[in-house]
Amino acid sequence: MTPIPLLDHRKQLTAHGKDLLRLCEIDFATMMDTQRQPCGAFLFGMTYAYGKAQRLKPSDVHALIIGVLVDVLHYTTEQATAFSFKLVHATSGGPKNTLKAIIHRGIEGHRQLTAGDQAALRQSLSAIFETSKEPQVVQSN
Repeated sequence: MTPIPLLDHRKQLTAHGKDLLRLCEIDFATMMDTQRQPCGAFLFGMTYAYGKAQRLKPSDVHALIIGVLVDVLHYTTEQATAFSFKLVHATSGGPKNTLKAIIHRGIEGHRQLTAGDQAALRQSLSAIFETSKEPQVVQSN
């Protein structure tokens, strides 16, 4: 079996991330930075789970999360790199670590995505905004 090039993984994850925002009716143009960070943590969890399922090296998963933050949430490469290190550090945080909890929701979100459970996936991300008291940004129709 020929391994999938990293760029193809990035394209797949970017598509998943954009689908997630569309599914949750999140309009990136009006998203505040305080909303980008929870979305980034959620996408980090989804990317981690994807990487585990694909048996990717940790360094490849790290590169992919940087790419996803750039492609989906429009971070600069420098911002994405710095935030990805913050997310990696958050994984070793205690039980009251909010980013760690969101990352775990993203891991579950990957399972929901691959199972086709769009309602649960939407609820997972929407609940993060409700819990953090951030309003969900809804696209106008």
